[in-house]
Amino acid sequence: MDNAKGKIISVIVPIYNAEKYLEKCLDSIVGQSYRHLEIILVNDGSMDRSGNICDRYAAGDRRIKVIHRENGGLSAARNAGLDIATGEYLGFVDSDDWLEIDMYQFLLDDLLSVGADIAVCGFFHTFDDYEMPNDKSFSYRVLERTDALKLLLKDRVMQNYIWCKLYKQELFEGIRMPEGRIFEDAFTQHLIFEKARKVVMHNVPKYHYLQREDSICGRIRSFMNEDYHAAFYERVLYFSGKGEKRLAGLAANTYLNHLSRSYEYHENFSSKRSRAEHRQKYAAFSRANRHGRFLRFREKIFHDVFFSDSSGALLLIWVYGRYRIIENVIRMEGLSGFCRKVFEKLFSRSSRINKENLRQDD
Repeated sequence: MDNAKGKIISVIVPIYNAEKYLEKCLDSIVGQSYRHLEIILVNDGSMDRSGNICDRYAAGDRRIKVIHRENGGLSAARNAGLDIATGEYLGFVDSDDWLEIDMYQFLLDDLLSVGADIAVCGFFHTFDDYEMPNDKSFSYRVLERTDALKLLLKDRVMQNYIWCKLYKQELFEGIRMPEGRIFEDAFTQHLIFEKARKVVMHNVPKYHYLQREDSICGRIRSFMNEDYHAAFYERVLYFSGKGEKRLAGLAANTYLNHLSRSYEYHENFSSKRSRAEHRQKYAAFSRANRHGRFLRFREKIFHDVFFSDSSGALLLIWVYGRYRIIENVIRMEGLSGFCRKVFEKLFSRSSRINKENLRQDD
């Protein structure tokens, strides 16, 4: 777009011991079709060759700035980049991921075409031997502030990752990542989205999110992590304190859904103690929030039964787990893709039964 000409995008890349992946990541940034970038590489005390790689790339591209600092964690590294960013727009990239060549042109065009403050694209879940898009619908939506917040708080169609988005820099005024915590995206995204008048979401995948076993989210099953739960619980407190009852209700239901997933998949699920701890968290939430006053009636009944110490709760956990699997397949594959999978499953089962019957007849 003509009106995109000359607008600087500051791209912040926190880096820690990423030499195995860093060159692919940086090649995808410096090779972007949109050239007006300020690329800020924050070497967060790496003990491998990451710092040398940063300096080498900076020597060959004057758009690159390098910060070498003592290790302070991902949040502190992103904050260091934010403190020196001069662009009108902000983007974030993790050092083990990479971008499609037109990602920032795509996001900026979407943002400027509707006068939005945030543009969101889709992404690939990338594994060693395959990858899949987070959403195959490729849907396009222009959202006003409240509608965008509702989607963000549900954390399904609009997820809380910071790196698949382009932001106006002014949205970060007075906002920084919580240092010493992980899942900093979830701690801050609602604060940033609250300041946006308009958000454009275009779920074409442009970002490759590498699923590493040795990454933070690979080491920790995220929905069992205390920081993860704390981030989503803070949203309940934030919007209830502002009297935004509907937003507080959405935040509360999402927090309890994440707590439910932890309860369902906990590696010590057979332990009475671990189940009791999850029920105690739910009881504490209910007491602090007047027995779930922000929840809709059916949501309240569901969570009451789910966290109860009864055989009915175990059945509900099983049904809930199956439902979430189906829901995620529909979201990733699309309704037609889901129906195709069901048909293939039924057809293959029918064929297997027919073959077994034929063998018996013989």
